[in-house]
Amino acid sequence: MSHHHNQDIELDVELEAVPIAIPVDHPAYNTLKLLTEELAVSKREVEAGKVRIERTTKTYTEPVDLELRRTSAAVDRVPINLPVDEVPAIRQDGDVIIVPVVEETVEVTRRLVLKEEIHIRVEESTERYHDDVELHRQEIQVSHTNSESNDNGKVFS
Repeated sequence: MSHHHNQDIELDVELEAVPIAIPVDHPAYNTLKLLTEELAVSKREVEAGKVRIERTTKTYTEPVDLELRRTSAAVDRVPINLPVDEVPAIRQDGDVIIVPVVEETVEVTRRLVLKEEIHIRVEESTERYHDDVELHRQEIQVSHTNSESNDNGKVFS
């Protein structure tokens, strides 16, 4: 809570008689006195009111419309059954990644046979996503109070 202070000024006035020379034969000789004023100024703090701050959270629905991209892989097994002397390297043909699969078979002689290749094709698609999303927003209530007036509240968001 915050306090606002106004400064009131108090004035103390003192009057003092000042002697002046008046001829003795003057009719106002015993009746005329001049006064002079001196000013003493002081100040003090006075509470003028208080500030109250109140925060509230509001819930509201906001529509969301955006594109989502999805990447998937299609796997095709391609039978080869071709003898090879060593394991072939993984290779790429356009947008297809080819992973060789080998197995050893027992015959009169041992030899490496390319059993199959796995062809992996990367596919992308786009779809529209619609939903209502719940969001929160905070609001601030500021009120000024003093002895002379009622609450004057203002809402900020």
